[in-house]
Amino acid sequence: MGLGNISGANLGPLIIDEAYDGVSDSTKAIASGQNVNDQAALSIIAGQLRGDMAVNRQGIRNANDAISMVQTFDAASGSINSNLRQMARLAMQAGTDTFSGEQQAAIEAEFNELAAEINRVAGNTRFNGNNLLGGEGTEISVSLGTGEDITVVSGDLGLDISGLDLAGDPGGALVAIQENIRQVSEYRGYLGGQMNRLSEAVSVMETGIENAMAVESGISDTNIAMEVAAHASSRIRTETAIAMQSQVNVIHQTAVQLLM
Repeated sequence: MGLGNISGANLGPLIIDEAYDGVSDSTKAIASGQNVNDQAALSIIAGQLRGDMAVNRQGIRNANDAISMVQTFDAASGSINSNLRQMARLAMQAGTDTFSGEQQAAIEAEFNELAAEINRVAGNTRFNGNNLLGGEGTEISVSLGTGEDITVVSGDLGLDISGLDLAGDPGGALVAIQENIRQVSEYRGYLGGQMNRLSEAVSVMETGIENAMAVESGISDTNIAMEVAAHASSRIRTETAIAMQSQVNVIHQTAVQLLM
């Protein structure tokens, strides 16, 4: 019988290699914080979850930019509304006969200046080059990355006072200004509603990211306690296998000496 047929001599290195592999895998898992032996299906799911999180993060950025835009135009609308109310007050003053001609002229001059300021704000307010107050027809679509878009539509908040006669018909001018106040208030309500929709979308996407992170973490992250235990077990197996191999080598050498 040849000495090379002793089973322990062949089996020992295999056991040692396997034990070293176990130590290596558990060490990598503990060091990196991620499993090194993920099943393919779980790895695919984890990758999809990371992709979903990236899409939601971009959707949140888009929505927050849109919220800033809406806030900008709402502030401008508030300024227009304030000037319109001042114009309504002037129209009421113009209907009072107690003012002198010079005072009436001053009222009309202030009335016209306020109208010009309203048109300046409506025409020049911009957010990244977009204007939502200078005329109808502009639509800004906000992509949320979840198959849903929120569109913000422009309004016409400019003011045409060419047909108003503050001196001859202050009552008619007052009615016209009050109608403009109603339209501006209505559009501000619309902007507020779109802002709420965008804020709610951000909240939903943030929740989606949190949930996806929890699931992805459960799939990908290392169970440290289990890996430490596996690491210790693999080290014991390695040390045992080395001891066994050393014993086999001693037996092998003794047998050789006896046969000589």
